[in-house]
Order: sequence, then structure tokens, then C-alpha cells
Amino acid sequence: MLQDERDSFERELGFRLDCWEELRKNCRIAVHDYTNPENRMDWPRQHEWLIKHLCKMHPVVEKRVREAGY
Repeated sequence: MLQDERDSFERELGFRLDCWEELRKNCRIAVHDYTNPENRMDWPRQHEWLIKHLCKMHPVVEKRVREAGY
């Protein structure tokens, strides 16, 4: 049911989702930065990217899950 709103999710987030994988009782939604997490010199930028995207994703996903009655 949530996957039917993928376009709406992406519009609200302001970026495309790279993965929307349906599992047995759950689904996995992902967006990727495609960087090397072993590159410690890049960690500050990677952490900024994570914070930015997670802070945008949480309220959008939470709203849809609540509306769906989960």
C-alpha cells in the first residue's frame, strides 16, 4: 500500500529513492550516497549526508505509516 505512494514520497522528500524492497511483513526504503564508509577522511561529509536524509525521511515515512494504521 505504501509503495503506491512512492511518487508522493519522493516529491515530499525532494530526492529519489534508490530502493523500495517489499519483504514479508515489512518493506525497505533506501537512498544511497555510494561512498566508501572505510574512508575516514570522508566521514564528516558522510555523517552530514546521513543526518540530512534521515531527518527528511523520518517524518514523511512516519506520517504515511500512521495514516495506513500501522
